[in-house]
Amino acid sequence: GINTRLFCYPNGAIGDFNQKTQLLIKESGYSCALTTVRGTNNAISNLYELKRFGVANTDLIFFIEMVEITK
Repeated sequence: GINTRLFCYPNGAIGDFNQKTQLLIKESGYSCALTTVRGTNNAISNLYELKRFGVANTDLIFFIEMVEITK
């Protein structure tokens, strides 16, 4: 019962989404979609193919360093 504007692809790896799924997600009213592809994004990144870094089992200092590197 909670509305959201963000979509996360199931599994999210290359091959789990394509231009057609991106269009369907956009037409469904989502403002962006997250993959599990490791990497950074910038102002010209495809909003329906956003990359990210996993932080599971990551200590705080390493997380802070990763955030600082990607600025």
